[in-house]
Amino acid sequence: MIEGFGEWGASDPFALEDWELQMNRILGLTRLGKIVIAQSYTDGSVADRMFLLASYLLVKGPRSFINLDLDLDPEWWPEYEIPIGSYVGGVPADVSALYDGAAGVYRRNYTNGQVLVNPGTTTRTVSLGGTYYRADPVGGGFVPSTGDTSGWRVDYPAVTSLTLGPGRGAIVLNSRP
Repeated sequence: MIEGFGEWGASDPFALEDWELQMNRILGLTRLGKIVIAQSYTDGSVADRMFLLASYLLVKGPRSFINLDLDLDPEWWPEYEIPIGSYVGGVPADVSALYDGAAGVYRRNYTNGQVLVNPGTTTRTVSLGGTYYRADPVGGGFVPSTGDTSGWRVDYPAVTSLTLGPGRGAIVLNSRP
């Protein structure tokens, strides 16, 4: 288990070099076929959750899992169900292989979309080269005692570009679910 995945604490991301180091260590485990659980303690904000989930999807392998945690009570996040598909191209040896120098972000392709992460300190605007559908979670958090999460969902507005601030990530799909 990788406790403290992606950030020092809720909405306190690592410096770029520390983020790259952690991602490379995880890729090393992933390439060895190890089970990886990315455990992070989020503040529950959509921006924080999407940065962590997108970072996880950059380094995901066949035995990788993520847990975005608030506290001891059961939680669920609608973004766990984003139908992005399977990663394309295998597991890279180093996170630098996922760096898109022209855009200044890290990017990984999936069969139904892509993930983009800006772990740096400068806001980046990325042209997607076509129309995609950005995953925007609504709701999530502690599961109510009734178990009713019917209001929790993911919206998918059409986008042709993304602006990612420092410590931000996004998931875009090829088609709207």
